[in-house]
Amino acid sequence: MITLKSVNEIKEMSDAGKVMSGMHHMLRGLIKPGLDTWDIEVKCRAFIEDHGAIASQIGFEGFKYAVTVSVNNEVAHAFPRKGLILQNGDLVKVDSVIEKNHGLADSAWTYRVG
Repeated sequence: MITLKSVNEIKEMSDAGKVMSGMHHMLRGLIKPGLDTWDIEVKCRAFIEDHGAIASQIGFEGFKYAVTVSVNNEVAHAFPRKGLILQNGDLVKVDSVIEKNHGLADSAWTYRVG
């Protein structure tokens, strides 16, 4: 069965998607050699909240973070960690679910460091 979204539901999803897109564009300028992966969590959480949205994966099955941060060959959905410093050439995957006005956006982007 296919469920069609209403015009309002599509607008809510679009609003959440705009916050998600903005967060990922912010990360393009942030992710550089020497950055601690914990800083990604801090900056993303602040970005989401500053844009009137919610990091909806916080609290899901006890999850504590606004984003997952996986480096190089780590499987997706690794935790952001204090002391994990990015190096030139690393691949960083950042995944999140954002809710705004009841609409959800879910996205993962991969960044090359350096």
